[in-house]
Amino acid sequence: MQKDSVVISVSGKPGTGATYRDFQEALRKMGLFEYFEVAQIALPVHYFRHEIADYIYEHGLTSLFITSFAMEDITTPRMNVDELEKVIEKFVRSLAGARRLIIVDPYLYGNSNDLACSEQINCPDL
Repeated sequence: MQKDSVVISVSGKPGTGATYRDFQEALRKMGLFEYFEVAQIALPVHYFRHEIADYIYEHGLTSLFITSFAMEDITTPRMNVDELEKVIEKFVRSLAGARRLIIVDPYLYGNSNDLACSEQINCPDL
C-alpha cells in the first residue's frame, strides 16, 4: 500500500438500494477516475498482510486482542454553563462499562519537569 493511500468503507444508505457499483458510476460521471484509482479489495487480510505482519512484529500478537480507548475533550472559557454541562455529561455517559479509568491532567504536575511530581511541596525545582 502506498504511503498516501487511504482505505475507506462504502455502502449504500439504508432504504436507498445503492450499491458499490452505483458509487463507482457516480465517481465516473464526476470524472474522478481521471485523478484517483478506486478499487475494491476482495481479500483485505491478504492485501494488507505486510502491514499486519509489521504491526504484530512491532506490537506483539496480543496487541490485536487488547484494546483501550483514549478520550479527551476540549472546553473553552467562553462556553456557558449549559454547554459545559452537556460536554461533561456526554463524556461521563461514554464511560459506562469502563472497568478502569486513568485521568492525567498536566495541572497536577505544576511547573516541574519531573512527571512523577504531583504535589508542589515535593517538587525539587519549584
